[in-house]
Amino acid sequence: MSGLVLSDYRRLVIKVGSSLLVDAGCEIRGDEQVVALISAAIPATEEDWRTGYLDSIASIRIVSDIDTAIAHIAKYRSGHTDSIITSDTPAARWGPSSLQVTSTSYAGTVRFGPDA
Repeated sequence: MSGLVLSDYRRLVIKVGSSLLVDAGCEIRGDEQVVALISAAIPATEEDWRTGYLDSIASIRIVSDIDTAIAHIAKYRSGHTDSIITSDTPAARWGPSSLQVTSTSYAGTVRFGPDA
């Protein structure tokens, strides 16, 4: 699993999400901000952003805005389980057609693909 967190929500998402993931035995690999916020996280490598692990490994990156998130997805996308989760109406409308993501969830949750 790979996830992007908008910086405005990093503390809430990281606090809640990381404890659930770590408690479930998931290894967290993250960017510098994630490693600073989650004591159990290890630094992610460039390869982590490109890899869809079939294991209990999550790579998490904190991004500053929707444009940075879209650039990350455009560079590293899998082409089959990419998703955008947003409460930003323009982003929800713009992202899917630009990136050809498999799903956009407006203020919702990720829908995992068959190999996720």
